[in-house]
Amino acid sequence: MPRSRFLSVEETAETLRCSIPTVHRWIKSGALPSVRIGARRLIPEAVIDTLIEKALDPGSRASGDNPPVAFWTVDKVVR
Repeated sequence: MPRSRFLSVEETAETLRCSIPTVHRWIKSGALPSVRIGARRLIPEAVIDTLIEKALDPGSRASGDNPPVAFWTVDKVVR
């Protein structure tokens, strides 16, 4: 079974080019699934890949003027 890769909150913010507080807000709202290990909060890399794919999908509500919508709609796809 392949091991999942995880990103820290900081790495996630850098990858998505958003702020660290924004990543924390998405986690708190449930829009961005994560796991807590000790004091660290980790986000599965597969979730980030899904967010990006969804944002790039021409049929997605996220394409066009408002790409961040993907972060709110992908939650239903990932879970």
